[in-house]
Amino acid sequence: MAEDIRWKPYTIDLLIFDTLDHDKLREHIERVGKIFYERGR
Repeated sequence: MAEDIRWKPYTIDLLIFDTLDHDKLREHIERVGKIFYERGR
């Protein structure tokens, strides 16, 4: 029987992308990152 994982919490890191000064992390986020929320302007 497959384990039901819906009850397990997600772990996320939130940061303001524009303030990120780690070049390799910025490149990684730009390459594989997914936007899951974007505030309307």
